Amino acid sequence: MDLNKIPCLEKSITFKEKSVNNDKFLVFDTSTAIAFLTNKVGIWTISKCNGKKTILGIIHDAQKVFNQSEKIINKDIKHYLTELKKNKIIILK
Repeated sequence: MDLNKIPCLEKSITFKEKSVNNDKFLVFDTSTAIAFLTNKVGIWTISKCNGKKTILGIIHDAQKVFNQSEKIINKDIKHYLTELKKNKIIILK
């Protein structure tokens, strides 16, 4: 994954999130009626897919926000963005 790419939500995607408990969130794609469960890092990551930051910038911000090692955050964010792209939730510009 090219860390200089900028992730953006697909134009047809509109999300509504609902807290299931303190650690889990239900994300509902209103355009496809698909729902999925994610954690606070997932919700945070989706919110950063706004066309303003590169993947590398999102990873650096996540390290500060979640106080995790670069290795863990790098792996987790890249994996999550790959899944979002595979499921046509985001595009990379």
